[in-house]
Amino acid sequence: MSNLWKAVATVIGTCIGAGILALPKAFTLSGFVPAMVLLIVLAWASTLMNLFVSEVTLRTKKEKQVVGLAEIYLGKTGKYVMLASVVIGMFGALTAYTVAIGDIGTTMTGIHQSFFFIALTLLAYLVISKGVKMVGEVETVLITLMIIFIFLIVSILGVNLNIENLKTYSLQNFFLPYGAIFFALMSYSVVPEVEEMLEKEKHNMYKASIYAMLICTVIYTLFPLVFISEFGSGVSGIATESLSGILGIIGNLIAILTMSTSYFAIGLVLRSVFGKDLKFGEARAAVIVCFIPFLISFFVNPSFFDIISITGAYTGSLTGILLCLMVFQARKHGDDKPVGVVKGGNILVYIMIGFFVLGIVMQTISMFY
Repeated sequence: MSNLWKAVATVIGTCIGAGILALPKAFTLSGFVPAMVLLIVLAWASTLMNLFVSEVTLRTKKEKQVVGLAEIYLGKTGKYVMLASVVIGMFGALTAYTVAIGDIGTTMTGIHQSFFFIALTLLAYLVISKGVKMVGEVETVLITLMIIFIFLIVSILGVNLNIENLKTYSLQNFFLPYGAIFFALMSYSVVPEVEEMLEKEKHNMYKASIYAMLICTVIYTLFPLVFISEFGSGVSGIATESLSGILGIIGNLIAILTMSTSYFAIGLVLRSVFGKDLKFGEARAAVIVCFIPFLISFFVNPSFFDIISITGAYTGSLTGILLCLMVFQARKHGDDKPVGVVKGGNILVYIMIGFFVLGIVMQTISMFY
């Protein structure tokens, strides 16, 4: 496999995760066709976020992580706003995984979800406090299994499509799926890693993100399509819970394992942020990382879908705005010559800022009205 396709696979692996499980329910809120339009627009926006990070990275000789790049181009304030957005987004993901695993565990066994909240939190604390290094390798295997399962489900459920279930729509709810779809599409954080993979082929950085996001968009079209065709508006907020029999068992187990390892991987990053960057110490950081999602899940008990939607809409959009501002500054003050730039000039960047602001406003209006 060429380095380009390894990079494409890396972006796809980062993009496709637990967020896909919320897409069928998200698509029913506005109807399949309006949600498809929103998916295409958000896939374009998410791809541009990746391309913007690529350009900023290529214009910078040293620092390659997003938060560090924010400090270079937006100063201390920009760094901490970006850090807050990233951290809140990660806690949102951890809480979503905790709630989802609790819900799936209860569906499969009948045991109260609190048991699974506690079990996951204790297991996560053991893994994260010890800093287990094999989490990333396990996560890669499980994401691969998830993708295989997705194609299996599409093949089985797609044999007899019920077109009537795909015809319903509600234009007044057009923006309701915004947060869930955006959450599922975000993969900007892996772009600096892609640059390292393409060290001698940096001209392929832009291609890697474009090809990967095109593939993800196709998958994100097919997955909700077959679930809505099969289950209509009654599809579960966690898609695999709608399945029965052996498919349901396999799907739910893969979902639990994938979300657990994603939890551990994100938790290790957060432990480093709190322990090293914010000087909390690694022992205290592990407690903070594991017990904040537990407390929210146990006492607030939000739905998986609501957490995904809120996290995607607000932290995703805020991060997008910050990335746009970084592009402006990198084009003025970058200390390295990039092998290519994102076409469209500064006008495109302004359009993207307006789009992200609009997304936040419309998601908020849709949620309350």
